[in-house]
Amino acid sequence: MRYKILSHTADLRLKVFGGDYEELFVNAALGLVNILFEDYKKLIKRARGHKKITIESESAGTLVVDFLNKILSESNIEKKIFPRIKILRVSPKIVEAQLFGVSVDHFDKDVKAISYHNAEVKEKEGELETTLVLDI
Repeated sequence: MRYKILSHTADLRLKVFGGDYEELFVNAALGLVNILFEDYKKLIKRARGHKKITIESESAGTLVVDFLNKILSESNIEKKIFPRIKILRVSPKIVEAQLFGVSVDHFDKDVKAISYHNAEVKEKEGELETTLVLDI
């Protein structure tokens, strides 16, 4: 997994990398899961069922934010984390994925939302990256 959790005043920043859009979206989702529940790797094998989501946006940056906000919303509603993600279709303006979840009794951090502030996907040295601000 390739992402870094960076400190930010009153928020967290999540810097995400991917060789392509599929890897970028999976890494972004796993970064969020790691913030919500640090020991998520222990629960991967227990993740069952799936929830299919489809998100469309005007740009890759807003698409990543919308994707993560949808996952965050589903996590809060269902009291689950989604440590397995299967991308079914992805481009800079649409993502369709299956989320495999497991119930948890608490979240380690209370993430309120992922911000659109400076959300942008950039290509650097043949790799995609984005830095996201999480409101906690």
